[in-house]
Amino acid sequence: MFAVYIGSQWATSLLLGTSALACAGSVYLAYILAFVLKDVCLVCVATYVVNFYLLYASYQRYHYATIR
Repeated sequence: MFAVYIGSQWATSLLLGTSALACAGSVYLAYILAFVLKDVCLVCVATYVVNFYLLYASYQRYHYATIR
């Protein structure tokens, strides 16, 4: 069903937007973890890293889709 949208600018824009929202949530949760709880969670930090990599990859895909 979604195979039609793969590679379209609409799909890449949606991916970039949801990745940005995930990163915003990660920043908020990292703030809570570090400054309110004063704790470090390895799984949480790994999730933050994955979310930021997802944002980077989706930005690259968006940039490539807008150039074409």
